Amino acid sequence: AEREGAEGGGRFSLAPRGLASLDLRYEMVARRELREILEVPAELAAAPDRRATVGSRVAGRVVAVHANAGDAVGSEAPLVELDSDVIGRARADLIAAVARAEVARRAARRARQLHEDRIGSERAVEEAEGALQVARADLQAARARLRSYGAETNGAAVDTPGRVVLSSP
Repeated sequence: AEREGAEGGGRFSLAPRGLASLDLRYEMVARRELREILEVPAELAAAPDRRATVGSRVAGRVVAVHANAGDAVGSEAPLVELDSDVIGRARADLIAAVARAEVARRAARRARQLHEDRIGSERAVEEAEGALQVARADLQAARARLRSYGAETNGAAVDTPGRVVLSSP
């Protein structure tokens, strides 16, 4: 192909063989409705060497190796276990957020009951429900933070809260 003109614009020339390989069609200009979706043919292919790069999203100390370079492993097979201070702190934050959400849920329920019994104020109910919303948001954030690190959010062994297992894709 030859190129003429300024950078980013101009005219291109193709050899006849290159032009034939493009499978171009020529049509008359006409008004048409534009579609919002563009469909193009595509093909996904696995890497020819069938290798995947696996890495941790957080720093940690390797405590167990389940597969070595060159080993054949299945999908989601455990490869390496890490102990990570970051994961440990994130899991501790999740445990605390679960506890705060439960306390806030009970306080809101108690405030509603006292208000229904005409002992508590509406303001107390609003404050308790607001605190419950904040606690629930904190809980969602703590779970999202663990997920962003690639760690499970549904419990870890108490003696290894910073443990995370890297698995094959």
